[in-house]
Amino acid sequence: MKDFTIIERTSEERIPMIGTITGVYNSQTSIDGFKKRFIQAVSEHFDIVDFNHDELPNLFDGEIKWEVEIEAEGINYPLVIMETYLY
Repeated sequence: MKDFTIIERTSEERIPMIGTITGVYNSQTSIDGFKKRFIQAVSEHFDIVDFNHDELPNLFDGEIKWEVEIEAEGINYPLVIMETYLY
C-alpha cells in the first residue's frame, strides 16, 4: 500500500499542496480509485469542473516522484505526484 501527495508546481517560491491520497494498492481497482480521487482533488483545488491531463503514471514502477500537467480553459498547470510516507 502506498500514499501519494499532489503538489502544484509554480514559478514562485510557494508550492501549494493539492492533497494526499492514501491507501493505494497495486491493483487495478485501487489505481482506478486513485485516478478518481486525483480528478476530484485537482478539480476542487483549481475550482474547475473539466480539465485535460497527461496520462497518469504507473505508481508502482519503482519511482517516487512524477511530473504531470493538466490543462483547463487554455491554461497549463504543472503538478507533481510524490510518494508520501505517513507515520
